[in-house]
Amino acid sequence: MQRGRLPLGVDPNLLLVAAWSLISVGAARLFGTYTPGAIVLATAGMVVLTLAIAQVRRVGPRPPGRSSLMLAAVIATVAAQVYAAGQHSRGPAEAWAHGLLVAAAFTVLLLACTPDWPRWLAVGPLVFATGAGIAGIVSSPRPSIDDWHMMQGASQALLHFQNIYGRSWPGSVGHQFPYLPVAAILVVPFHAIAGDVRYGLLAGLVLAAVAVRRMGGGRATAIVACLIMLLPRGLHGIEQSWPEPLVLGLLAGTVWAVGARRTGLAVVLFAGALATKQTALLAVPLAATWPSFGWRRALTSLSAATVIVGAWFIAAPRAFVEDAISYNLHLPPRSDSLSLFTSAMRAGFKPSFTAVPVLMIGCVVLAVWKSPRNAAGFVLGTAWLLGMLNLLNKQSFFNEWSLVGGLVIVGMAAMCQGDRQADAVPDSPAEPSIA
Repeated sequence: MQRGRLPLGVDPNLLLVAAWSLISVGAARLFGTYTPGAIVLATAGMVVLTLAIAQVRRVGPRPPGRSSLMLAAVIATVAAQVYAAGQHSRGPAEAWAHGLLVAAAFTVLLLACTPDWPRWLAVGPLVFATGAGIAGIVSSPRPSIDDWHMMQGASQALLHFQNIYGRSWPGSVGHQFPYLPVAAILVVPFHAIAGDVRYGLLAGLVLAAVAVRRMGGGRATAIVACLIMLLPRGLHGIEQSWPEPLVLGLLAGTVWAVGARRTGLAVVLFAGALATKQTALLAVPLAATWPSFGWRRALTSLSAATVIVGAWFIAAPRAFVEDAISYNLHLPPRSDSLSLFTSAMRAGFKPSFTAVPVLMIGCVVLAVWKSPRNAAGFVLGTAWLLGMLNLLNKQSFFNEWSLVGGLVIVGMAAMCQGDRQADAVPDSPAEPSIA
């Protein structure tokens, strides 16, 4: 056995593709709610992701080889045919969304299987997938989920210079705005121009794909960038108006900006992610211990996010605490949550939520200790922490799991970007790269 390899000499990128497939397909089953098969797939995906991170630490970042990219393209093509439509999609636009998504997936498969192709051809899948996203929004003009009404209402409130906290939203059964303010701020232009915040969420996915494409690595990142747009049930996530695509785009942009040595922009993008959704805070310890970003920039980003969020707290302290903090902490356990918490409930146990923060502190310590200190380690470590939170939490659904799957793909691209201050030096490559 060669030094630095797992017993079977597995390429870490193949492990990442396997983890992405298990997690994303598990989350796509029954639109991200609990089934025995879905929790088995998601849990298995987290186990494989753990092995992948360990292998990256052993052998260092490696660009994806042809076999891993072809496998991912095949899985994306099959998933696009099975999990194309949103939950409430209807009419001719749904057929367009399905057709464009399948066309994008088949084009990615063609790119992965063809050794030589013009670079401009890689734009095709992104165009097809973006068109599918637009058609998906058109096919579901008024989804019944609370999040769409909350995001639409919050955007409308901002357009009229009103506070987004301490309000109830027509159509949302009186639910508060449970996210951080940047989640609403970023989609305001799209609501103002196109009348629907979901175009802004689609733009977040496009931003992530563009950032991945610009990370270096030639053809490898061109294909990986397309996979960002081909997550199983990805159109469902956009339709439901969850803010995870914004977090994914901002974190992917952070990694690209660090690699491009635009550290000021990286600080801004990371601060934006931290002020979009509360769970993004799990990335702060990994950012602080990533030498190319460092604790000073991590602290600056955290401070900037605190200033943004703090302005809303100062404007209405009680309303902000009730909406963005208390509401989330006091959510009741759900029997349809895709988590081990739910599995324990269904098995007759009564787990206590107080154990979750304690276990997550241990996970953070483990992630900081064991994750590679490079771009790939930052992204994959963040994906692992978010995945562990999903497994342990009392409410985890498609949106939370989709962010984990998206970050795994960004992690594959980060392997192409490289990092001069990485703590591992690659051995001889496990397989030729197509980059």
